[in-house]
Amino acid sequence: MPAQPGECDDDLLQRARAGDRPAFEALYERHFRSAYAVAYRLADADRDLAADAAQDVFVTLVTGASGYRGAGQLRAYLLQCVVNYVRQQLRRRRTAQRCLRAAVADVGEPEAKVITAAAGEAARQALRRLPAEQREVIVLRVYQGLRFAEIAEITGCPVDTAKTRYRRGVERLRHALASWGEEGGTRHEP
Repeated sequence: MPAQPGECDDDLLQRARAGDRPAFEALYERHFRSAYAVAYRLADADRDLAADAAQDVFVTLVTGASGYRGAGQLRAYLLQCVVNYVRQQLRRRRTAQRCLRAAVADVGEPEAKVITAAAGEAARQALRRLPAEQREVIVLRVYQGLRFAEIAEITGCPVDTAKTRYRRGVERLRHALASWGEEGGTRHEP
């Protein structure tokens, strides 16, 4: 049965879990872009990681392997799962990089260089440099338009902590962008 306009997410999810393809497609259409956008920004513009995060979270949700039980906040739950997925993958990458650097150092090779791709836009570069906790809150607030209560639920912190992370992140962005302009469009790291 095709999805009905205005049909709630929980009903669509229940139908999708029962194998109803149109219900799955309706959920996918409603939420995939948001899930991908959050993952993309948190994953330092890594398209592959963002796509993997959004797709894996959807598959897990529809197969019933996730902990979502139909509480009426599917979007918030889905975005929380995306945030957690990206966090986990980035943590694994950092661990692998540390192991690689240690292995290179053990065999007497020159110190491994960290290669970073230059971002095309100063604001995106500044966002990437924020601590993950601040970047997450800013992405969810600015790019997804979520309320602080939803952000707190997604990130697993109190509402006041989400607000503080947002405020501090915005202050850091302002400072980074102001210094960017003063240095003639380039940023020199010490």
